[in-house]
Amino acid sequence: MIPKTHTIWIAILLVAFPISHPVVAASCPDRNGEWSAKCFETKDDQRRVKKAHRKRLQFDRNGYETLRIKFPVELVAVNRQGMVVVPNIYFWSDFDYPNDQGGISRFSAPSDSGRSKCGYFIDSTFTVIVPAAYDNCTTFLEGAGMVCNNCIRYCFDPDCHDERFIGGEDRLVFDAGGRLLRKAEPLRLEEVCEEGGTPNVRIEGATRIMTCPSPPGMQVLLPGTIRSD
Repeated sequence: MIPKTHTIWIAILLVAFPISHPVVAASCPDRNGEWSAKCFETKDDQRRVKKAHRKRLQFDRNGYETLRIKFPVELVAVNRQGMVVVPNIYFWSDFDYPNDQGGISRFSAPSDSGRSKCGYFIDSTFTVIVPAAYDNCTTFLEGAGMVCNNCIRYCFDPDCHDERFIGGEDRLVFDAGGRLLRKAEPLRLEEVCEEGGTPNVRIEGATRIMTCPSPPGMQVLLPGTIRSD
């Protein structure tokens, strides 16, 4: 049994010198080269790598580095000051960064309304040429990219190698310099199939996948079927 006087002294010591639990610091980056969101700070609406971690940055010849944030998953580009110059770079498509065509890639950023909007940037200098102001942006192909607002994205395959934006407004086409090439009329779903007809649509995850009907007179054979004629 602990004497009463000892109990009082233990209580005093605990108040004066509370037991602190060790704080596990975020690895910036970790052994896999990924960064934690805790490695960043936001000041004056500008996100940047915390000063203590900037010495670990490795810049390219233009003074930029791309960092992959582990959770939530995001690829960002930072400059020599550690500031995020291009957030949320698209990198999951065959035609997105770093495999884009013509050196133009897509990115997104939250708008004033809180909704995510997309735009385009030059991947060698991480210069934004089309601000993130649109609901959907196509991959940049054959020297042009199309954007639109309040439109719905449909694809012809699960990986969206071929996509169409249906409905909406502000259907604009930009060139690799960010210059407006033309305005396009809203596209209707029944207009996407070259042979006519309205496509069948199924949903896989968050992707709407279209399948155009077979042209009149064409027989569709299932795998393993032998034509009789």
